[in-house]
Amino acid sequence: MKIDYRHFKKMEPISQLKYFFEIYQLPELEELKKILVIVPSLQLVEQTAEDFISYGLENVSKWSGNNPYNPGALITVANTSILLSKKTDLSVLVDVDLLLVDEVHSVKKGNEINNILRFVETSRRYGFTGTLPSFKIDEWNIIGRFGPIVYEEKTVNLKQQSYVSNFRIIILHIVHSFVPNFEVDKLSP
Repeated sequence: MKIDYRHFKKMEPISQLKYFFEIYQLPELEELKKILVIVPSLQLVEQTAEDFISYGLENVSKWSGNNPYNPGALITVANTSILLSKKTDLSVLVDVDLLLVDEVHSVKKGNEINNILRFVETSRRYGFTGTLPSFKIDEWNIIGRFGPIVYEEKTVNLKQQSYVSNFRIIILHIVHSFVPNFEVDKLSP
């Protein structure tokens, strides 16, 4: 199956990447030399790399403050902080064949991550989010960088298919009857 890689995916769950790999059994995957996965936090670098390994993918590398860039890795999971660092050589991004960006709603117009995406020349780009930005200009920025929204999945369906936990959100409003009044000089050592 040949597919147009320039897509933006809007899906509801946190586990979109697992869903992506199960839905798209890409025959071209063997042809790829470098896959970059951008996640927003250090914790997600660890978790996502471990997830990829558990899916049977090999040659997975972590790129974060504690993990240097591995040019020989097929799949590199990086957090945005390492990419935004002034010490990072972004010229290595030119060789990326497939770009996956988790929490793509953070790619808003005018923020620094847009400058990083300019180094990635591939048109094989996928973005994942559970929430689109509230401002149209930011949504257009994402679509301009990743292409049109081509797939949307509702949370209820993903719960039924066991892709995400069966959760319920309950909002608590707590009113404290006593609010302490702290004095700064009494808190100093």
